[in-house]
Amino acid sequence: MLLREHRRVAALPQAGSFLLRLILAYRRQPNVSVMGENDMNKNILIGLVLIAAAAGGYYQFSVKPAQEAAAAAEAAAAEAAAAEAKAA
Repeated sequence: MLLREHRRVAALPQAGSFLLRLILAYRRQPNVSVMGENDMNKNILIGLVLIAAAAGGYYQFSVKPAQEAAAAAEAAAAEAAAAEAKAA
């Protein structure tokens, strides 16, 4: 029985060294992308589309209403000045 335990203990480093040799001998495959070589270009194009959409939304909901409000205020001021000039 002592001999069997000795064999088990002696077998562990051999198994470990075998696994270590197996891991070290494993050749990694080159990094091959699923989509091919155009991943970076595709990501850049997607980013540009998102930036353009964000800029369009900013213009539509922020700049354009401010320009319309400024034009309406200017028209109201001109109308008020004309009414005041007519009253005088």
